[in-house]
Amino acid sequence: NESTRERNKGISEAANPEDNWSLINVRHKNCELEVVGQCARCSMVDVDPTSAMKGKTLRALADYRRRGGQITFGIFLRCKRSLSATNCSDDNLVLEEGDTINCT
Repeated sequence: NESTRERNKGISEAANPEDNWSLINVRHKNCELEVVGQCARCSMVDVDPTSAMKGKTLRALADYRRRGGQITFGIFLRCKRSLSATNCSDDNLVLEEGDTINCT
């Protein structure tokens, strides 16, 4: 089951669009998220939890996602601005399927 190994992620038509983002606006939640860095992938993402066998995911990512000696895939975000005290500033912003975000 892939869901046991995957973190939450957004879906985009382009390959790795997050590499060029600096700000994410979640308008309906009145929140702006600032991109503060890239996420280095942990080797555990490549281990099947049922068999403990190592896969080839990280090896494939290393071919084109290696930066500074680490394999990166994803981004770290922090709340830059919140128009509502309960939406972004309390570490519990929840994005749901169908939510629209604007990335610049």
